[in-house]
Amino acid sequence: RELAINAKTIKEFDEALTSKELGLSGAHEYYTMTRLEPKVANVKIPLLIFNSDDDPFTSKTFVPVEEIKKSEYVAYIHTPEGGHVSFNEGLDGKHSYVETFAIDFFETVSKLKSAL
Repeated sequence: RELAINAKTIKEFDEALTSKELGLSGAHEYYTMTRLEPKVANVKIPLLIFNSDDDPFTSKTFVPVEEIKKSEYVAYIHTPEGGHVSFNEGLDGKHSYVETFAIDFFETVSKLKSAL
């Protein structure tokens, strides 16, 4: 845990703690296991993915855009701002536009499913 506390990068943290907590050999195995690219083709239910340029934990370069374009189940929303999970909206920042988009997305999916 000392290495995790003193980590200077996300990779150092993942090497010291995240991978070990998951019973993996290290950060490389963790990153390989969590890659989205090989999983997109297997998605068979509606999935909405949000990603932003200012996400401190990942990069849009890791989003498998071409695989997503081929999928009939996966929708991808990319924004310049939003952080890792907040995507705040409004002057007070108390609300997240993810909520608005997600509700609309799944309501639309539900309506389309009912129409079939």
